[in-house]
Amino acid sequence: MRQAIATGNQAFELLLTLQLAEPASRLLIRGFDPERDWSVYFDRRAGTPTRPLPAGPVTLAFPLPISPTILDVVATARGLENQEVAVRLEHCGSKELPTRPLLTQEQDQQWLSFAIYLALNLPYLELTRDERYPYQSEEGFLYRVLRLIRNRETGVLLNTPARINRRTGVLEVSVEQMLHYTIPMRVVVLLHEYIHVRDQTDDEQACDEGALRLFTAAGFPLSEGLYAFSKVFDKRPELMARVHRAAQQLLDYDQVFRLPSAAGTVA
Repeated sequence: MRQAIATGNQAFELLLTLQLAEPASRLLIRGFDPERDWSVYFDRRAGTPTRPLPAGPVTLAFPLPISPTILDVVATARGLENQEVAVRLEHCGSKELPTRPLLTQEQDQQWLSFAIYLALNLPYLELTRDERYPYQSEEGFLYRVLRLIRNRETGVLLNTPARINRRTGVLEVSVEQMLHYTIPMRVVVLLHEYIHVRDQTDDEQACDEGALRLFTAAGFPLSEGLYAFSKVFDKRPELMARVHRAAQQLLDYDQVFRLPSAAGTVA
């Protein structure tokens, strides 16, 4: 199934009801901007072999604090014996996106706006030619756009999407690493780097928590932030445990955080 939806660059929660012809062990749903490469707004999976989705209607909610003019949604499903299952769109609706004020400083909002700009435009930005002269955003933040990030001392290429210098505040982003992330995933990674500078801390769990707090305050789903960190950490158990501890602290503190409401499991 492929359906174009007029989203009009608005912030809202997209509600989709899909009709499954048979029980499905896997339902894949991707929403992207058909006019811009590498511009995926969500890429989700519902159902598992042990907890399949039943035949019939399945309603999913996708928080979209940012959206393109037109969003293309593609959905595919596999059955209990891995056969293709027919999927059709039964209903498309929307509701207001719940958000809440950001918790600390005006600079938080400024960095969020900068992070969204980078997340949307990173595939199209020119690489920084001379690292001595970083770019400067409209908000005054300094950043470099690199193909890959290198170790400052050895020059070895690093498998990291972004890093920031806590002393100078200069952000470095890796186009090659970030291209494969959804737009919300890019945003939460950049928020993590920001917390290092804002709080002048090297406490990674504190940065995870601070990033997720701002991310969800802006209306992004917590699950998307967790998925971003799982991709950065390559699902290493000790690092994912750190992220889940940070997420649990936030959930304990504020129950406003919402997960997409798939009937079953969304990953």
